[in-house]
Amino acid sequence: MKSLPEKFTQELAEVYGSNLKSVVLYGSAASGEYEQKYSDYNILVILASFDLSSFKKTAKIIRSWTKAGNPPPLLFTWDRLERSQDVFPIELLEMKEYHRVLYGEDPLKNLEIHTNNLRLELERELKSNSIKLRENFLLTADTPAQVQKLLIKVSNTFLILFRNALRLQGVSPLPSKKATPQSLSQRFSLDSEVFNYIERLKLGDKKSLKEDPEPWMERFMRLIESVIDIVDSRS
Repeated sequence: MKSLPEKFTQELAEVYGSNLKSVVLYGSAASGEYEQKYSDYNILVILASFDLSSFKKTAKIIRSWTKAGNPPPLLFTWDRLERSQDVFPIELLEMKEYHRVLYGEDPLKNLEIHTNNLRLELERELKSNSIKLRENFLLTADTPAQVQKLLIKVSNTFLILFRNALRLQGVSPLPSKKATPQSLSQRFSLDSEVFNYIERLKLGDKKSLKEDPEPWMERFMRLIESVIDIVDSRS
């Protein structure tokens, strides 16, 4: 069972004391799209200053948190967060849109995130994750069940990237993460049916589990390349 964010926050507060300024829950757990089996808890921690001695004291807490299936928290100071909006526009825009403050002030409320660098980060993330997907497919291509697991594993990352491709195109209001494939299909006439297949896999649909996933992987890769071309065209 995953650790509760509130319990984790309390443990951090006990160690960091006055150095802890804010703890924020973001991602699917804050947007209402949390899935018990496939989601995790994403946490942003704002400190007054970085202190290696207190980092060391939290090592046991962090290990327990990650063993429960959650990623390590993102650690920032106020200043570093404000000065990072130009290099992490995707992450910060998503955080700002969907987050819940668990402790202290809201560090995202008044954060001005410019989209000037959105295209560049989006192109880099799409291409780098596409490369990783191909590499992982090479390792699993002869095992259908592993290919299915791979599709499930990477789907969330690409949903976020595709959502920000719509953001780059000026789509407003932006669809939810789960509604992104349909919006992408409607706007660009792209084949996004693979996400319905992935959803069926998540639900344990017996017919889908027996299907050969290779054609679906091929369609997924074609979809990614099409979105990359769309983003490239904005350069």
